[in-house]
Amino acid sequence: MAIRTKWTQGTAVLRQGHATRPGYASRRIAVVGGGIGGLAFAILAARRGWEVCLYEAAPEVRAQGSGFVVQPGGQAVLRALGLWENIGARAEPLGRLWGVDVANGATALDVRVPHPARQGHAVERAGLVRLLVEEAVLSGVSITTGRRVERVAEGCLVFADGQSVGPWAGIVDASGGGGMASGMRARMLPYGAYWATVPWVDGVEGIPRRQLTQRYRDTRTMAGVLPLGRTLAGQEVAAFFWSVRMQDAPALQARGIEAWHAGCVEHWPEVAPFIAGLRSWEDLRLACYSHGRLSRPREDGLVRIGDAAHRTSPQLGQGANMALLDAWALAAALDLYPDWERATAAAVRARALHTGLYHVLSGMFTPQYQSDRVWMAWMRNRLLGPVGRVFPAAPILGLLTAGLLAPALRGLPKP
Repeated sequence: MAIRTKWTQGTAVLRQGHATRPGYASRRIAVVGGGIGGLAFAILAARRGWEVCLYEAAPEVRAQGSGFVVQPGGQAVLRALGLWENIGARAEPLGRLWGVDVANGATALDVRVPHPARQGHAVERAGLVRLLVEEAVLSGVSITTGRRVERVAEGCLVFADGQSVGPWAGIVDASGGGGMASGMRARMLPYGAYWATVPWVDGVEGIPRRQLTQRYRDTRTMAGVLPLGRTLAGQEVAAFFWSVRMQDAPALQARGIEAWHAGCVEHWPEVAPFIAGLRSWEDLRLACYSHGRLSRPREDGLVRIGDAAHRTSPQLGQGANMALLDAWALAAALDLYPDWERATAAAVRARALHTGLYHVLSGMFTPQYQSDRVWMAWMRNRLLGPVGRVFPAAPILGLLTAGLLAPALRGLPKP
């Protein structure tokens, strides 16, 4: 499938002739960051008649990471964007999340989601971002790349070179964890992961389709295979990830990719055909994680969404989904309220319970799978794994992983 891209570094594609919406003197919104949340909001706002300018620090808008699971809330937003028919047809529906501790064979994770409406669908992140970029361009969003926004001053964006642009009716910070300073006191997590997109291999014992499969050794070693369905080019792929203590990553790389490869196969022999093509560190991406949440993700003329407002590890698989829901909440609030401050306040209120609950739950679950607290593996293997197969814990865990344990959009229309 050919993807039409209509921007180059430092240039913008502008849509002219918007109708003025009552109550807003200015028609212009700036979005900082070209991730999934920023692109989704830009599309939604442009379709509502706003003049949207998106600024991305990188030389091009590109995906960060291999793949992720689009939960029902994220699916609904993508459906409202008109993209889910394309993405969903290529995605891999997941009916089970299953993990085993290789040290003793204990089941450490067993979450079954038999109901199709509650199942997450695993997708290749790069393909989704490409479709979002194309839709943004076609919707009239201005995309400017290679411009890092350092701060906001008097309603204007101030770039790293000291130049500024504005003022704006509103500014949306969707710059993720490494963007504009927000005052968030995020705690860096000691463990991250190497990620890679690899070809899917059929017929491997213990690694079936429609299942996230993981292998642990206590809490210090974790590997996983997530089937991602088909890419835009039609290739069947999977995401492979390997947990690593961040302070050990330089020494691991110094020992060479061959030693790492051998360690993966020793830990999980069946994974060998999936990682056979990973022969250079350039084939993998090292992701670090942090845990934090802004109590006030908005200030005068500015609101933060996605990782710029709340960050967790990927253990519960909610990051990109929460960014999509943040984008929808803000766009829906702009429909209902006649000024930016009231709209952003409503959007933040609508999302507070959902983001707050999953922030707390992520903090509880992450150390059981990625930490130096080895004693937690004993508790995990004897409690979390077994109870995941009995009522009422089984359906509760299903709702938890589906992102449905709390209302996601209190007081605002659903997509």
